[in-house]
Amino acid sequence: MFVTPVLRARSPTSFAADAGAFDFPKVKLDEKRRVLCRDGKPIRRRKEKDKNGRIISSRIVGEIALVTDDYDEADMMEHCRAQALDWQNACELLADLARGEEKNAKRPEKPMTLAVASDKFNVCRMTLKRHISAGSLKSYRCKDAPKNSPHIVDERDVAKRWPRRGLTQ
Repeated sequence: MFVTPVLRARSPTSFAADAGAFDFPKVKLDEKRRVLCRDGKPIRRRKEKDKNGRIISSRIVGEIALVTDDYDEADMMEHCRAQALDWQNACELLADLARGEEKNAKRPEKPMTLAVASDKFNVCRMTLKRHISAGSLKSYRCKDAPKNSPHIVDERDVAKRWPRRGLTQ
């Protein structure tokens, strides 16, 4: 997804942590890190020459092998599901932007993930998650975001409840 980096910058919580990772499957490589064809051999190039013997073009002979070629039906369905979810999230965000309203209209003034919050403040991530679950701390992650996408909190909200690390009172 070439659009995903731009959209992620506009609305970082609208996408899963691995959005776009399934759009371009990796090519198969041998132990010497050469790209393989579907027949399992390294790719070969056919050089085309003009009547004077100068090379005018070079073409790959055969089809390049992808890691998805070995997927069974269940793996392929999971791969396609992940791609579809990425595109759905992108299309929803683009529709919101076209209407002039972002999905996360209320964005945190100083956004940070729970990992950053637990590094900066005297609180662990599990405590932050408990407060988010209880509703006493607002998470700016989308409601329909996958469970592995990070919670985004406002630094000011965290600073109201917990002291910064390294500061003595």
